[in-house]
Amino acid sequence: MDWCRDYLGLGRVIPRLSKIDKDSTKPATAANSPLEEHDYLLDHVSIADGSKAMPLSTAILTKTLLAKTIDCPAYANLTTTYCNQVFNPHTPDSQHVQYFSFAASTPANFPIWHPLYLPYQVVSEKEGKSNDGLVSIESAKWGKFIATVPCDHWELRGRGLPGAKFNVDEFYRGISTMLYNEGF
Repeated sequence: MDWCRDYLGLGRVIPRLSKIDKDSTKPATAANSPLEEHDYLLDHVSIADGSKAMPLSTAILTKTLLAKTIDCPAYANLTTTYCNQVFNPHTPDSQHVQYFSFAASTPANFPIWHPLYLPYQVVSEKEGKSNDGLVSIESAKWGKFIATVPCDHWELRGRGLPGAKFNVDEFYRGISTMLYNEGF
């Protein structure tokens, strides 16, 4: 998502943190106006090379109807900046929760026509070829890592392209069975 934020303008709608105690269990976001979002972006989020300047392509795209239509706070929440500087510090692990994780990795011959081809290349360059088109295996690991499955990000979500061989229903039934066997 960092590349998409820096060069496509996605992930610019950033939820503002409310002024709450770090240990509070209350939600940490509040609705904000476009001006506040812009001010937050300029004050708190740097692009990948560490500068505060916005590339011309991003400046143009963030002002277009397309960027404004498809951008939402969820994209900003997926950047490494947001996760490292906001989410992780405000969302510590609970000692009362067991964490399990899975990852996905696409085949090495990811087709160029696939909509995830470009993000796959970006993630591959930054974090290695073992990724699902959006998330690297290392980024997906949290708590007890269970396995890596052979599919792309969309297939893992149950929204794969026609002809996908990954059986998402069987995968999630397997997770349910694993959690049942663990006593959940």
